[in-house]
Amino acid sequence: METQLLSIIGHIAVALLVLVLPGLTWLVWFPALEQDSIQQLAGAIGLSISLSALTAQFLFVLGWHLSAISVVALYALLGFLTVLGLLRRRSPTGHRRQQKPKLGAGLPLPFCRIHMRWHRAGATVLSLGLFMLLLFWRFYQVRNLALPAWVDSVHHALIVRLILEKGGLPQDLLPDLPVPFYYHFGFHVVASLFAFWTRLSPAQSILILGQILNAAVALSVYRLGMAIWSDRRRAGLAAVLVGFVSEMPAYYASWGRYTLLTGMLLLPLAMSTALEVRHERRQAHYIAELAMLTAGVLLSHYLAGLLLAIFFLVIGTQVIWVRLRRGKVCTAHWWALGLGAAGGLALASPWLWRVLVFAGSFASGSKLVLPLQPAGQENWEAQWSYSWSLLGPMHNHALVLFSLGGLITAAFRPRARGLALWGAILALESSPWGLRLSPFRPDHFAIVLFLPVCLLASDLFVGVWQVLRDVRPSWAARAILVGAVLSLSVWALQDTASVVNPATVLATPADMKALSWIEDHTPLDARFLINVTPWQAGAYRGVDGGYWILPYTQRQTVLPPAMYTWEEKDEVARINQLAEQTSHLESCTAQFWDLVRATGVTYLYATSDRGTLRPEKLASCPRLRLAYQADGVFIWQVSE
Repeated sequence: METQLLSIIGHIAVALLVLVLPGLTWLVWFPALEQDSIQQLAGAIGLSISLSALTAQFLFVLGWHLSAISVVALYALLGFLTVLGLLRRRSPTGHRRQQKPKLGAGLPLPFCRIHMRWHRAGATVLSLGLFMLLLFWRFYQVRNLALPAWVDSVHHALIVRLILEKGGLPQDLLPDLPVPFYYHFGFHVVASLFAFWTRLSPAQSILILGQILNAAVALSVYRLGMAIWSDRRRAGLAAVLVGFVSEMPAYYASWGRYTLLTGMLLLPLAMSTALEVRHERRQAHYIAELAMLTAGVLLSHYLAGLLLAIFFLVIGTQVIWVRLRRGKVCTAHWWALGLGAAGGLALASPWLWRVLVFAGSFASGSKLVLPLQPAGQENWEAQWSYSWSLLGPMHNHALVLFSLGGLITAAFRPRARGLALWGAILALESSPWGLRLSPFRPDHFAIVLFLPVCLLASDLFVGVWQVLRDVRPSWAARAILVGAVLSLSVWALQDTASVVNPATVLATPADMKALSWIEDHTPLDARFLINVTPWQAGAYRGVDGGYWILPYTQRQTVLPPAMYTWEEKDEVARINQLAEQTSHLESCTAQFWDLVRATGVTYLYATSDRGTLRPEKLASCPRLRLAYQADGVFIWQVSE
């Protein structure tokens, strides 16, 4: 346990290098003087991800690839620039030089300054302590995972491995899959950098870095709360609700939704910068930061990009409406917001154009779905039930109900009105009815509702706390409120202690051992038959650790990772036909041997508790030689 704890601490330290240093370099030279240390830490993380993604895109456009020495030199340069910027700020000619108190100034002033410094230092230490506690809580929640869960994690590991091998973004997924690469890649770039420095496998890097990013979402929510309210109580409580109470984003680990997680980390930072850009004293700084964060969102996940676009429309409309009521047509804030958004779109445009070329058909436009349209009552009920389940379990339903109260009160306050309207739009999009923006579904919006829910619930709790000052006895009323919030927190901690859904766990420690054996004892041209099952949209997936064979060992499987659906329609149909046949096999029948010959299979991977091909039915098959058996995992070699 001690060794594991030291390993986690070491990985967190490396993550700070990848997730903080690039953004810190920017902030040292272009500081945000109005922000506290936690806001700046969140900004450094967001800028680091954005700058890493933009650098990867820039190198891809130029056709350049980085060697290991180049990566080390680049980070050394960043470290040098950071130190140089810090020395510049501390020098007598630096722009942040502190003014000495004038002679004759009142004596209480120094004591006031000391008190303020100690107060801020104490708040910072407490905040960082809570963040470290949240980090270890995220690792505890996934303690039983040997490899990242579910289907998306498989192709995430494949992409990270290819980025490491090629020294940058690949043009395609060859030799593993004959498809062009046009996926959102912000997460994969930072995961590749993390794997480079830690020397971990892509799969392990994804699992570990994913939990660190999951905890960092709370920091970005804190910054958004400060941008909305300038109130540490509301912002801090919202961060605590996201980290320790809300089911999402912790549950993203069950789906391997690390790309969306990265987008949801960057989204509040871009939103907060869009609100901060109104400060005329440092408007150019905020415009540049907004452009980089916007580009980072767009390169990390397209749903997060859509959510940001909706927020831009909401606050842009709000600014215009307020100014029109005052007799003015436009403001510097509106123009600064537009420049930042347009700048971000321009920065990400090379990759977005590539996505449009290769995947434009997936976005088939928008459509309006009305309750009176014939879709079947059972279908509507099923969709409502599924969306409601994604907002669960019970403690999370309670949090959602509290946020409704916050939504109502925020609608009457100018500072939070934009958040309330944005949250209401997301809630409407998560219902079966409304304007549908393809390819996003209502359940996609349901799993991102945690962001407005936690912010609005925090606003309600702190607002009630302030109202209770006038209630007598106020200490009793406040004690009841604190008790209610603590009870909700304890309830949530009990529910989310094991947040990973066992049904989404494909690989176990036994599978890990088998994968390592495959890597050491089989030729690179080995081809595996694995157990499969229907998944979604007519595609198929693996059911156990055999699905990890390609990204983990570079050996081919009859059913590739889910990105095989990017291939030509005829090839996708062929793979689906083979997968459909495999999903019905139970033993070495004539159909089994026909499939083996047609696909050139040389090995068979099966487990004792999953899939239709079970070890007990394959044990007596001729031409199958048992090559590996341990902890319920069996590997057979097909004889000539």
